[in-house]
Amino acid sequence: MLHCALRLGDPVGPGLDEQNLITRIKACVACVWSDYSPAGVPLMAGPACFRDAKDLYRRCDGKHGPHGILAIWQERTEFAQETWLCEEFEHRTSDRGYRGPFPHLGTPW
Repeated sequence: MLHCALRLGDPVGPGLDEQNLITRIKACVACVWSDYSPAGVPLMAGPACFRDAKDLYRRCDGKHGPHGILAIWQERTEFAQETWLCEEFEHRTSDRGYRGPFPHLGTPW
């Protein structure tokens, strides 16, 4: 397993300096409308895209329940490769969806 990090320096504080030192991946894997199958995936399976079901996906709050990923799974637009980029891309910054933010903000490796 490969773990990478890009460090551009330490920002002095919030504001323009901090914004300039943040680098983000712009691809499906980092998009707010993509999510992986809750049933697990093979080695190189692509995430499901929910760009045509944004209202449903905004309410997704986990795996189970009326707003869980299993309840809306059939509403996905398509499967995409992790490196795909479409015109609907938005950075995944919140805990929305089944898998949460990207990059994951939890315990470091």
